[in-house]
Order: sequence, then structure tokens, then C-alpha cells
Amino acid sequence: PATRANFVSKALFWWMFPLLLLGWKRPLEDGDLWELCFQDSSLRNKTELMSFFANGATQKHLLVVLILINRTAIIVNGVVRLLGIALVQVQPVFVNRLLLYLQDPTANSYEGYLWALALFLAPFTYAILENHYFFSAFRIGIRFRAAAQTVIYDKALRLSPAARAGSSVGQIVNL
Repeated sequence: PATRANFVSKALFWWMFPLLLLGWKRPLEDGDLWELCFQDSSLRNKTELMSFFANGATQKHLLVVLILINRTAIIVNGVVRLLGIALVQVQPVFVNRLLLYLQDPTANSYEGYLWALALFLAPFTYAILENHYFFSAFRIGIRFRAAAQTVIYDKALRLSPAARAGSSVGQIVNL
């Protein structure tokens, strides 16, 4: 549903409301949940990770490769976080400007309304940006985890019976 939602629905997470309402009415079942989007699937993440290693990146650390694969999402998430921090930092300026307006009897009335509106919209926008930051951060973490687990699981499946016999369960788990 998030891929088909409009901008307002994405911004306010309204696309989740039908699932939340259903979960409030009764316990959710597997059939109630949506299909995982392709960007978060283990197939896509494993394919990108393996293609990156196939191109000669075998000397790089796994975390570095995962960051490089997801760099666009990480950069966008960082920009969202910076905008949120900027909104928090600018709120005292809005309060100051509103107080200066209240002290000036010759100021235009629309100016006070604009500063009050800015003072209202800054925390509102910050809350939206903060929610999107955490939502995106968790999605990026899921992508990291899916890629790493899939590659490790594939490697465990390719172990020969002789290699599995010579290894303890702990060694196989800690591949």
C-alpha cells in the first residue's frame, strides 16, 4: 500500500490505517499482512550484495559494502534528519520574532499571524520528519539484515557434508 499511496498518505502514514484498524478489531493473521516490497526483499538485497562482491570487492568489509549498496537511502535519510534538526533549532527564533512583534505596536497584524503559524508548523513538520527518519532507518536495517542473513544461509547450504561433519553447530552458525 505504501507504493500506491499519495504524498499526504505517505507523509502522515495514513496508508497503514486499514491494517491498524483491522488489528484493533481482531488479532492479525498472516493473510492480513501485505506483501513485502521488492526493495526490502531478501532476494533483491542478496542479489545486489553478491553482484557487488562479484565485481571484485572481496577485500571490503561487509558493513562497508552494505552501506555502499544502500547509500541513496542512507543519504536521503540523513537529509531528512538534518531538516528535522534544523526545525528544532529554528523554533526559538520563531518565538523571539513573535515576542518582538508583540512588543511593536506599529507592526502589521499579518506578521504576527505568520510567526504564530511558523511556530505551530515547525514542531508539526518536525514530528513528521522524525517519524519518517525512524521508519526509514528501520527499513535500511532490515535490508542490511536480510542481505547478510541470506548470504550466510546460502553459504551454509553450499557446505559439503564433509565440511559440515568437521564443524560444530556453533561454527556453522557463526559463519
